[in-house]
Amino acid sequence: MSRNYFICEGCGKALDVSDRYYPALDGVLCIECAPTFMDLLAEPTSIVALGSKTPLSRDEREAMLDAHIAAGGHPYDSMATRAVE
Repeated sequence: MSRNYFICEGCGKALDVSDRYYPALDGVLCIECAPTFMDLLAEPTSIVALGSKTPLSRDEREAMLDAHIAAGGHPYDSMATRAVE
């Protein structure tokens, strides 16, 4: 029996328990379709705070990227960090 909980809005892939995803405005994106941390700077109007439809400011986006890199991450890592439970 499949335990799929989410369907990726980008590619239609069914996500199962422990799959990582990125919350989008109208659903979720799988790890392959999710933006990368570098997209924080490349796509200034498409990254919003959870629960909001207002794009993050450049300072907020730069702080997120800097924090990810400081924690040992790479700019091209996927932002799909939540796991289906």
